[in-house]
Amino acid sequence: MSHNDFSYITDEPLKVPNSAMRIHESIVEALRKLTECGASSPLDKEFRLGLEKALLLYDDYQRETLSANKKQASCRKGCGLCCYHWVEDVNSFEIQIIADYIKTQIPANQTQKIIETCRRDTATMENLEKIADQTLASLNTKREIDLSFILLSSFYQLERPCPLLTSAGECSIYNVRPITCRIYMSLADPKRCAPSNINDGEVVTCVLDLQEEANALLDELHLRFRRNENSSSALRLGILEELSNC
Repeated sequence: MSHNDFSYITDEPLKVPNSAMRIHESIVEALRKLTECGASSPLDKEFRLGLEKALLLYDDYQRETLSANKKQASCRKGCGLCCYHWVEDVNSFEIQIIADYIKTQIPANQTQKIIETCRRDTATMENLEKIADQTLASLNTKREIDLSFILLSSFYQLERPCPLLTSAGECSIYNVRPITCRIYMSLADPKRCAPSNINDGEVVTCVLDLQEEANALLDELHLRFRRNENSSSALRLGILEELSNC
């Protein structure tokens, strides 16, 4: 699965030092063990512990890379200013783990609010898709237009907070948040991250993705635990699919 950045990216991609690559080798080893562990569900204890290990290693990989590039992420607990994206590229096993966390760790009345918000946001995205399709059809242009980018940036500017964001601006599932959220960072003043500043050149964000070998193993796990071929990798849709009947 590819990971997309929905805002500006720093002009100079971060260089991954050898010290971070050694950590990445450990990440690959941890992910390979997950593919070999024979877990029947991503909720199995062995799988959960193995994934947690890989994610902790990713934190080290991120810190080491930032340090080597003399950069510092301005993201902090309780910030939440970038948590207005229509989050995509969430792995099937992550969605199931998130859904289980919501069901077991979040009060039922709050869970219902999460479901309702996911439904409203999904309807909003569907309306945006219709408007974009109609607009592009009326333009009758042969110029190649990135419809996905238009939709994602348009949704972001609507300032609809993630259903999992608390009133205090904290992620209610922080410990099990998906990888696509973990790899996205701001390297500038966090005040510049608000959706209203999406076209501001001072907004400097960065996606520190894993290397190809690790992503291939994540893809393998994603396909293994996918409910069916039509399962969504969008966070809000995935939550709906898992929680609508709870």
